[in-house]
Amino acid sequence: MWKKINISLFFLLLLSCSFLETGSSRNIRSIRIIRSIDTSFSPRDCCYSPLHNTVFVLENASNYIHIYSSTGEKNKIGGLGYGNTHFNRLTDITLSPDANLLALDSFKKVIKKFDRQGSWIIDIELKNYARPTFFSVSNDGTYFIYDAQKKEIISTADFSSYYNFGKFQLTEPERINLVRDKLHIYERKGDKTLVFSTLGQFEEECSGNVQFLGGQALKLERYYLSSQDGEDKFAINPNGWKDFIVEQGYIYLLAEDKVVIAEPVYE
Repeated sequence: MWKKINISLFFLLLLSCSFLETGSSRNIRSIRIIRSIDTSFSPRDCCYSPLHNTVFVLENASNYIHIYSSTGEKNKIGGLGYGNTHFNRLTDITLSPDANLLALDSFKKVIKKFDRQGSWIIDIELKNYARPTFFSVSNDGTYFIYDAQKKEIISTADFSSYYNFGKFQLTEPERINLVRDKLHIYERKGDKTLVFSTLGQFEEECSGNVQFLGGQALKLERYYLSSQDGEDKFAINPNGWKDFIVEQGYIYLLAEDKVVIAEPVYE
């Protein structure tokens, strides 16, 4: 049986999170590329640690994670199996608050933690989840995990108290990512983005793959990112993009054989 966390306590926990929205909206003037990585595989997800200048890339339709340092690919972890560095159904990756890698094995119901070299650190068991599929983590260590069987987000800061939301809004999410105090949940089937506060309040539905950065909406078009009013175009790629992600103030762009890490330049 789920324990419903006290709302006031949950709010106090979130106040300490550095993701909370501060300042007014700023217009993005351009996108500055930090890393551009050509891959020999199709990437499905990625995350970037500026602390270690390390990029972790999840290979599409596989259980492999590729690790890139400033000099190129330095390690690959994963594959089917039951060892500490193996997965049965790898569905999502993100960074921990201490800039290590977190990888979700939906079949095993476990989040595996690795260092920047790809060495296993610890397993975080998800015993109270039916089918954990996608997740994101705030700087204060609060986990937001989508349970595909229950079709809702189940968040927790200590894995003993839980807060559930989104049951009647979510259908088939493809990704969850946290930008400041907003959860962006993209559903490719309906080509829409649902935005929730970290307290579980549904805020808005946007058409397309949309994420907010600095208070400004960015939307993924076939060959570029567009601004909120549609007048500005960023990161033009004649070969096209298949996905983009905003996390920790950075923009991740995914093509069929490329990953680009960028940051916004504001006016």
